[in-house]
Amino acid sequence: MIEDYELTEEERLMWDWQYERFGDFYKYLMKALCHADTKNQDRLSLGFPDLVSGYQKYSHQEGWWERAVKKHDARFEVERIKITDRNQLPLIAGQMKTEIGIEYLSHRLKEES
Repeated sequence: MIEDYELTEEERLMWDWQYERFGDFYKYLMKALCHADTKNQDRLSLGFPDLVSGYQKYSHQEGWWERAVKKHDARFEVERIKITDRNQLPLIAGQMKTEIGIEYLSHRLKEES
């Protein structure tokens, strides 16, 4: 189930860009990508397909970035649920803030009952 919540390479790259985790090379590459027309984006995609595809989805696909952020935030909740003792799970239920975390907790509780 956790695999459904892992960030794709495109999402990870956009996360790194949005939160300024890139080094200089990718920072300038993103600057070029942001200013590139479609023809030049196609050229950049030959060397950096996930980066260009992620940027295009980020820029043009409604709701794509919001879903990526939810997946990112939920990863921490899911990891916490995975390492928590079964009898302690009800104690952390109120601390789940994402739909994904709540769903995963529910799944784990049903699975182990």
